[in-house]
Amino acid sequence: MRRSAFWTAVVAGVVMLVGGSTLAFLGYAENAGPSGAVRGYFAALERGDAPAALAFGDLPAGSHELLTSTVLRVQQRTAPIEHLTITATSQHGKNAAVSVRYTLGYRDSPQTVNTSVQVHDTGNGWRLDQVAVATRLDLDRAADRASIDGAAIPDGQTLLFPGAAPITFDTPYLRLNAVEDSIGFGAPSSTLVYVEVSPVGRAAVLRAVGGALKACLSGRGDVTCPLPNDRYVPNTVRGALSGPLADNIEVSLGPEDAGVLRISGDQPVRATSYRRLTFQNRPQTGSGLVVLGLAARAYAVSPLRFTWGSS
Repeated sequence: MRRSAFWTAVVAGVVMLVGGSTLAFLGYAENAGPSGAVRGYFAALERGDAPAALAFGDLPAGSHELLTSTVLRVQQRTAPIEHLTITATSQHGKNAAVSVRYTLGYRDSPQTVNTSVQVHDTGNGWRLDQVAVATRLDLDRAADRASIDGAAIPDGQTLLFPGAAPITFDTPYLRLNAVEDSIGFGAPSSTLVYVEVSPVGRAAVLRAVGGALKACLSGRGDVTCPLPNDRYVPNTVRGALSGPLADNIEVSLGPEDAGVLRISGDQPVRATSYRRLTFQNRPQTGSGLVVLGLAARAYAVSPLRFTWGSS
């Protein structure tokens, strides 16, 4: 009975040893070779671990100041790298190209990226030819509202990890354009970063414009309040909005570095009264449905302060 138990334990130990060796081999195989180096590199990016990512290959020439875990985590919060797939590997001696597909998980608009990563065999393992991308970040507008890790956007070329541009804004009313603003292997020497109004910004504008128009229509406005056309006497239109603002208002971002919101549209109003000049320039009262021509500007910060333009 004791001998039977002894051999049972021996057999179990051998099975565990072989099984453990098999798992170790499979784990090694998963992370070995050209594709293994690429998998390990992207896994480090996903974790936001800059030192680990840098250890997978060589650095091109350029400034290293943005190759930190802090900046990398901003990229991952903006658009996490997800669903990495190795689609092909082409090897020629000690060099190989690994084709990958992954998703940049922008909250409102995830983007699929297909790219090729170059790797080489050092004799002690495979390494990426470049673990960072050299590019210059140029914002198309609102540059004064943007920063990276609390500092101004660097001038000239700098090194970045692949992923979303690590740019944040001092206002929730602005955001990056998910379709355009990402950095990847093979990126151009200059990356034009597009800025747009965020959904939070648009909602804030609609609330503010709605409040301002109600003030105008109740007599609490001033001579700059919107009018149907220039024949209406300033600040004489009284009444209520006809239909929701969201259907009629366009909110865009102007070209200024300061980040200026531009509001335009045509808003129907059920006017209980108004005064309008006749062709003989005599004031005439009236009522009924009129359409206000809206034009306004405001800095993209809270609280929004509008400057009404001409209708």
